[in-house]
Amino acid sequence: MEIRLLFKSARSAVIEIADGGIYYTREPYDIMVNGHACLQTNRVITSIWGLKPDSIYHIQVQGSSGGKKELKLQTEKEFVTLDVREFGARGDGKCDDTLPIQAAIMA
Repeated sequence: MEIRLLFKSARSAVIEIADGGIYYTREPYDIMVNGHACLQTNRVITSIWGLKPDSIYHIQVQGSSGGKKELKLQTEKEFVTLDVREFGARGDGKCDDTLPIQAAIMA
């Protein structure tokens, strides 16, 4: 089994688990991020979400048969992050937040 980094952004990464499967792996794999259980997958191409910008991560993939591989990556820098609540959006499910969201996009 081999793992490859296919794509990374500021907040996510996409890896390939190459164990001979085409769409699905031949066995389930546990994915650990910095030593913490993240998810279990049986897909050859797997996305890892919830990462922080400009951070170093150690991704460990371990199969049920005991095979283990590790990958180190650094997420991209994120140059702009806007909080639409600063533009008047409430996000309560009751109010129409269209105008504050549009204002944030145009900022």
